[in-house]
Amino acid sequence: MTKYLNTRIVAIALLIFGFSRSVSAQQDLTLYPMQSIPQSYYTNPALIPDCKVNIGCLPIMLPVMPSLFFETSNNGFNWNNILKLQTNDSLKLDPDDVAKHLHKKNDFTQRMNMELLSFGFRIKRTQYLSLSLTEREMMRFCYPKDLVLIGLYGNSQYIGGTADFSGFGINFQHYRELALGYSNQIDDRITLGGRFKLLFGMSNVWIKQSDMTLAVDKDYYYLTGAAAIKINTCGPDALYNGIKNKADTSGKTNNNTNFDPAAYITNMNNLGGALDFGISYKINNMFQVAASVTDLGYIHWKKGVHNYVNSGGKFTFEGLDITEFGGKKDSASKVSTVQKLVDSIGNQFDLVEGANAYWGPLTPSVYLSGFVNLTHKDKISLVARGEIYQHALHPAVMVAATRNFSKRFGVTLSYSYMNRSWLNVGFGAQATLGPLQFFLATDNALAGIIPYKSKTFNIHFGANLIFHYKSFFPLLKQE
Repeated sequence: MTKYLNTRIVAIALLIFGFSRSVSAQQDLTLYPMQSIPQSYYTNPALIPDCKVNIGCLPIMLPVMPSLFFETSNNGFNWNNILKLQTNDSLKLDPDDVAKHLHKKNDFTQRMNMELLSFGFRIKRTQYLSLSLTEREMMRFCYPKDLVLIGLYGNSQYIGGTADFSGFGINFQHYRELALGYSNQIDDRITLGGRFKLLFGMSNVWIKQSDMTLAVDKDYYYLTGAAAIKINTCGPDALYNGIKNKADTSGKTNNNTNFDPAAYITNMNNLGGALDFGISYKINNMFQVAASVTDLGYIHWKKGVHNYVNSGGKFTFEGLDITEFGGKKDSASKVSTVQKLVDSIGNQFDLVEGANAYWGPLTPSVYLSGFVNLTHKDKISLVARGEIYQHALHPAVMVAATRNFSKRFGVTLSYSYMNRSWLNVGFGAQATLGPLQFFLATDNALAGIIPYKSKTFNIHFGANLIFHYKSFFPLLKQE
């Protein structure tokens, strides 16, 4: 039994990290106020781009490159907390500084979005219709503080107490998004917008529940572990079987290990849906406010599903009798003693495998923003974002200044608080040559200069074809 248990655990781990490394939902904040770039529309469909027609991500026959967004972040510690540079140019591990910067729960996140197609155009000047096809991937690894502390300092710090590992988990999603958006300027003050997204799930690894604790007895130092775990996975059976064959030590193999990339890419069995909606309100010619909600939806995972459940196990380790390892007992007897202990633990924490379909949520975000139009060329923006994950709000706040030197060139400078760090200075720019627009934005340009002090790195770049580039919203009528 124990061999099969270990096999399942190893297979799950390989599946998780194999998928999450194959490529590396959320959009960057700096792009939000840059309405000259059509992709800014994705964070609030009520903020209509400043062009009549835009085309993106058509690499055939058109000089357009895909819009790519990549992000990696850690809201716990950074590299400067782990390793300290000494006077002799050597590096020293500093566990105390790591522990000081950890919160009860911490996240490491990696995302990548790649547009395959985007298209948008105005209808009667005040309406906007858009269509996009995007490949999206997200991997989020959640690690509790106690798990790191017990690795750094051992279990002596928990004598008479309990280490809480609850919240440990991984959520990996790879899916394709087909989105249809419509926005309408109701009058000279109010604009409403929404996007409906049809989702095609490719693969998923989701630790839905991980209630785990380790208690240390204050008198005899007995260790009592308890765990309730629920894991949902979805992916190609051939890839899963190949990983399982490598991990299985029982000698049993599955012959269905021929992975078909074409079948994976065209998979349409795991369908889902999501909504974005937003509103924009012009107070006067100078001030404007807006709000939006994005990625509110689910994917129904049903093809290639594997579930692993342990409804609750508990085991107390009271130590080993040293007499079992002394005297004239042979090595086989000593190994048998350890094996019995391992089997006893395995019986308490055995994972039951199933193949039940499940609904996996996306990670929705809420945006609140305000804009001050200082001149026709200069704008100050304040954006607050709350990302909702595991029933908790992960906040970020940005202030940005945008300067459009002309209709063809503009820059944005931003300063943000995100991932529990204030060290985020961002930059964005767009340049238009004829109908061809190039753009680039990042929330933390300092990550390329001082990566050891940075918790966030993201970059968004691409090119579009845009036509009739100008602002279509007239100024408010003067009273």
